[in-house]
Amino acid sequence: MFRRCGRTVISARGWARTRGWPGSGPSPRTRSLCRRNCFLSTAPCCSTLNTRRLRWRQAVVESLRAQTLPLQGRQLIEASAGTGKTFNIARLYLRLLLERQLTVQQILVMTFTRAATAELKGRLAEAINAALTRWGGDAEDPFFAHLYAQQPAPRARALLRRALLDMDEAAVFTIHGFCKRALTQQAFRSGISFHADMEAETRALVLEALQDWYRQQSQQPGFAALYALWDGPEAFFATWGRVIAGTEPVQAPDMPDLRADWRALRAAWTEESAAFQALDVDKRRSLHTRAEAASVLQSLTEALDAEWHPVQAAQLASLLPARSYVNTAAKQARMPLLYALMQQLPAAARAYRASVAQAGIRFAREHLSVAKDRLDQLDFSDLVARLRQRLHDREQGPALAAALLQQYPVALVDEFQDTDPEQYDVLNAIYAAASPSAPLLCMIGDPKQAIYGFRGGDVFAYLQARDDADTQWVMDTNYRSSEGVIRGYNRLFYGAELSAAAGSDVFGFGIDYHPVRAGRTDLAGLEDPAPRADFQWCLLPHDPTLPGADKRGTGYTRAGQQHLARWTAEEIARLLRQARLEGEALSPADIAILVRDRFEAAEMQRALRELGLDAVYLSASDNVFNSDEAASLQQALLGILHMEDDRLLVAALATPWLGYDTPALYALRQDEHRWAAACADVAALRQQWFAQGFMKMALGLYQKHLQPLPGSHERTLTNSLHLLELLQAASQRHRQPEALLHWFANARQEAEGSAGTETQQLRLESDGRLIRLVTLHGAKGLEYPVVFLPFISYGRDQARQRPGIVRYHQRHDFSARHALEPTDEELAWYREEQAAEDVRLLYVGATRAARRVYLMAAAFASLQTSPLARCLKVTRWDALEQQVRAMADAGDCAVLQLEGQDTAPAPATAATADTALAPAVFTGRIERDWWLSSFSALTRNVRHGGLSTPDRDGEVTAPAEPGPDSPGELRFSLRRGAEAGNLLHDLLEDLDFQRPDLARALDQAERRYPNLLLGQPGWRAALAEWVAQQLAAPLPSGARLADLAPQQTLREVEFYFPMQGDADPEALGRLLVRHRRGAEAPLPAPVRLKGMMHGYIDLVYLWQGRYYVVDYKSTYLGNRLGDYHADALTADVQQNVYDLQYLLYTLALHRYLRTRLVDYDPAQHLGGVHYLYLRGLHPRGGAGVYHRDVDIDGLHALDSFFRAQEGGG
Repeated sequence: MFRRCGRTVISARGWARTRGWPGSGPSPRTRSLCRRNCFLSTAPCCSTLNTRRLRWRQAVVESLRAQTLPLQGRQLIEASAGTGKTFNIARLYLRLLLERQLTVQQILVMTFTRAATAELKGRLAEAINAALTRWGGDAEDPFFAHLYAQQPAPRARALLRRALLDMDEAAVFTIHGFCKRALTQQAFRSGISFHADMEAETRALVLEALQDWYRQQSQQPGFAALYALWDGPEAFFATWGRVIAGTEPVQAPDMPDLRADWRALRAAWTEESAAFQALDVDKRRSLHTRAEAASVLQSLTEALDAEWHPVQAAQLASLLPARSYVNTAAKQARMPLLYALMQQLPAAARAYRASVAQAGIRFAREHLSVAKDRLDQLDFSDLVARLRQRLHDREQGPALAAALLQQYPVALVDEFQDTDPEQYDVLNAIYAAASPSAPLLCMIGDPKQAIYGFRGGDVFAYLQARDDADTQWVMDTNYRSSEGVIRGYNRLFYGAELSAAAGSDVFGFGIDYHPVRAGRTDLAGLEDPAPRADFQWCLLPHDPTLPGADKRGTGYTRAGQQHLARWTAEEIARLLRQARLEGEALSPADIAILVRDRFEAAEMQRALRELGLDAVYLSASDNVFNSDEAASLQQALLGILHMEDDRLLVAALATPWLGYDTPALYALRQDEHRWAAACADVAALRQQWFAQGFMKMALGLYQKHLQPLPGSHERTLTNSLHLLELLQAASQRHRQPEALLHWFANARQEAEGSAGTETQQLRLESDGRLIRLVTLHGAKGLEYPVVFLPFISYGRDQARQRPGIVRYHQRHDFSARHALEPTDEELAWYREEQAAEDVRLLYVGATRAARRVYLMAAAFASLQTSPLARCLKVTRWDALEQQVRAMADAGDCAVLQLEGQDTAPAPATAATADTALAPAVFTGRIERDWWLSSFSALTRNVRHGGLSTPDRDGEVTAPAEPGPDSPGELRFSLRRGAEAGNLLHDLLEDLDFQRPDLARALDQAERRYPNLLLGQPGWRAALAEWVAQQLAAPLPSGARLADLAPQQTLREVEFYFPMQGDADPEALGRLLVRHRRGAEAPLPAPVRLKGMMHGYIDLVYLWQGRYYVVDYKSTYLGNRLGDYHADALTADVQQNVYDLQYLLYTLALHRYLRTRLVDYDPAQHLGGVHYLYLRGLHPRGGAGVYHRDVDIDGLHALDSFFRAQEGGG
């Protein structure tokens, strides 16, 4: 033991010994597995890359002050909940910019999701901007006083301005994004191919490997048993796909040797078979069971004709269930050898299943590795593994590490508790302690919030990093919560009175709890007439008369959760009536109920609905592709696409997407006219899909046909829109309906058992101000004024079926392992880690509240395995109640004893039997004049019900016809129409103008537009030459496209801005006439503009401090460059009202820059508009470019028109 901060701390290995775990060296089984049954895809199981021994030396622990942390070495910051982690990261970033004078490209900042990187980059930019603005003030702040002393004011401002200008290039990445960048930028040292397919999808390769394995196994004697376990490669993949994708070793138990028992039974089978016939066949009463027993006897006799083979274990275990045969003392005395064999069969069958699974996993991993090498592919997990492997390469590793260290001499790693050992190994190799260049590796996280074990997050990597750190810093001031909330959870997680010198070991594994101070002493609790504390316990003792009470008298079953849910709903209803927050009535959106899973969420939703309360549900682990809406949408789309198949069509009609229930379908099939009308509706949808694209058809399906299920309409609508957005995004890559449905089917298969990507996770049903029902995992990083934790005293049921596989960490070095059919020791380790993570989940939940938290406990039969009981170190209800009341007596919290109800509360409004029911009368007003508009809608007077798409030339023209015969260039002979426009837009959208990869661009064009290009002789060379000429053509700004670096451009810029149009709808037409200097502007009949304007700008570029709007046109005006002169372009612009289009685009850019540039002046910063007629664009210039400078007065007038309701001007 050693002392730290005045309290005794047990190291992880010391803690292991107190739990009876070995202090060093693997167990006997582990040793044998290391030699025989353990495997990795790329390295031996005992490689030092995977099992670095933890040293657990004493660390220096200090309270963090951002101005004193050394900017070199290894620093680990423990940032408890609510202590301002991002705030301090931003301050360290400022110090690195000013003290070490590093650029934003040199400061590597890493976190774990793309959304988090975007948010973190924004917060860093805000901090730099704030420091630049306030430079020289706030000298009383010790941090800024320190900062001001580092650089003269002019130099400091210059460094901060440079950082602010370069923030788009800041090295803020996810860990996988960094690894991908490191591999590609250091391609020679990393050994990565220039043409490698990074982040490739490998599911098909795994299935291909498993298909090969099944073919090989079909020739082996055990194939029937394999097929009985998993009836095909897809079934095996569904069970083991996530393990195959991992890198942890997979262990399986040795097969028990039953050959001696089998031989003994064979020798005695004449006597024992006679006993089986007499006792287990003849004495059965029914003919059916007698025949079944006789069949078992015959099968057993046939099996005993052969020598023992392990595959027989699985077959015999299912043939001879212990409860049905040889199940009395008399039978066991007459058949002792059969009984002895039967006792061993279940374990042997499990071991055989494990060995088969291990063989399949090994085969799939090995063949996947070979296939990826052959195809030059890396999947998502390979990015980290490959970089780690190359960094440990003896020849190239040191050079690669040195190159990365030179590029990124500093790394700040956020959410470090979610780092896994491979990721830490990468950082450990780059920022080696012996490096002479004084690098800084600063790791920021909170091991008490390491709750993502199911995603591969590994708190043991954090503990290893803590051991390696020069100093461990603690952030000990909470700025989120009131003093009462902080005092309550300090007492709970410290595990002792706060005045005690040492706390209890609540979190285990050497994770200390450092009590935090309240940073906002002025933050008051709720104003509530009821006697409630900021940290409020609610206890429900055992009452055997209540529903859900266990018949054995041991406590409540899971059904007892209904009482806690009901009381929670009633308390929320009371708070909404009586409580106030800073003088205002408490809003439903101020309240969050935290649950573990969707089952607990469903229980809470039932209780809330009984009281007429609405809630929205948010989960961090539910994938929209796993939803009922996804299954029904797939069925509906299949029926629409293949409506000639009567079975698929009827199945589609039966989904909520087409809205026919069973009676309606039956009636439909009895009426030929109605059936024909329904078929016509489906045919119209399919035709719309073919002609106008997926989203147009899908929105029609959603708006006209979808019938949400009663009771879940908000969730149905939310999931449905979410799925349509994902399918629309996929349809840009999979343009053919069949290809899109194939992608959808694969996406749903891959989603099974997976949280998926950020874009696939379930969204809130509503943005309205409703009660939040959130999973504990989903609540991490969030905060709410009031939090309820209703089910934290309900524990896991460990008496259920033993798990077939577990993931645990070996206790001598804490390296991760998968164990198939785990031993009792491995199962105990797994459950201990699971229990520790449950306690950390409780910590996350209890620290989300700002003003009040309710912790609710009931005397559940499973109480002892609950995170609350583990936290308090109790196993009985009376002990828990005693501890909680002792906390209350010490003033750390308050306790309320609940009384159960055996009847449901009455809804807020309920009609009696004598009340005449009448439909409610709607007295509100629906704003039917609110709409989503675009340039196309304004010029064609078409109201869009959904998102607009980029305007392309020829979208509403007749089908494209070939241009006039021309022996000349492709620019003139390429067929006219929307497809040609799409081709040219796609090319220019994806190209790096300065370093165009034309070969790759042409390959993509050939795949996307085969019908347009394949009929053109020599089209590749011609198109490459034409694009090169477009890039070299001079622009009115003095630039060429070829002069523009990627960071100077924004491509395909989507925008929205509000329309609150002038009461005079004809004013827009007059603005356009004014812009044309009096020329007529033939707009359609005017409409009231109210809603949102939406559109896409092809290109915005920055040149010499000015911003330009660019639109590409593929319009055909003639076969000569002279046909694209200025007068012809002006005529075409005005004929198609493109001047209104560019006015809208300019206004969108104007509004955007006005919020982004501190010194924004449209006259100075807006350079004008270019409409590039690509068929006439040429390096000689003089044709193909329509340019207009910005009409500043007209711009302000248009701006005022669209925000008339805001006061104009």
